[in-house]
Amino acid sequence: MAFNKTEISLFFELLGQLMEKHRFVAKNIYNCDETGISTVQTPGKILAAKGQKRVGSITSWERGKNITLLCAMSAAGGYIPPMFIFPRKRLISLLEKDGPAGALYKCSDNGWINEHLFVEWLAHLKQHAKSNHMHMLSLPPHTSHRTQPLDVSFFGPLKMAYKKECDLFLKSHLVENKTPYDVASLVRKAFNNIASISKGESGFRSTKSGSIH
Repeated sequence: MAFNKTEISLFFELLGQLMEKHRFVAKNIYNCDETGISTVQTPGKILAAKGQKRVGSITSWERGKNITLLCAMSAAGGYIPPMFIFPRKRLISLLEKDGPAGALYKCSDNGWINEHLFVEWLAHLKQHAKSNHMHMLSLPPHTSHRTQPLDVSFFGPLKMAYKKECDLFLKSHLVENKTPYDVASLVRKAFNNIASISKGESGFRSTKSGSIH
């Protein structure tokens, strides 16, 4: 219901005003959003001999730990190193082990972003973007499935790639468990495999053409 002509038209009107005034090029237009990364691995499909009824799979022992991943992707297919937010009181260096180059690591009580952490994210973004004159435009609430480039072209493939890396990790560490200390490394592998120019261009192109006429 939120994806209606009035809300979407207003968004594109405001976007048009910004573009007309500042003439932003594609490499300077970023979409920013968050997604959840779990330490719990859902087992995928398993091949077994015909007729075998009980087939086991390895899964993580730790339950209920969701980690927020904040990403930014440009219309030209550029990416800002992500921000991890762990659900804990204090950050320790092991949580950053083998993570994405230049990534930012923070903590909050529930693993969600808050006002303070968003300001830190903006400072992080500024280091990798133009040094002055940042402009923010909010997407209409409850429309991200159609208007959010990251939702349309990036987060789905990223989570599939992350799941694949988790599967490989658990199968190759038969006596170990996946913990929050393994997440940064697994995200790095998935992120590097998925973050492409074409996904950035596709996400922005699809959300533009998906507007209501």
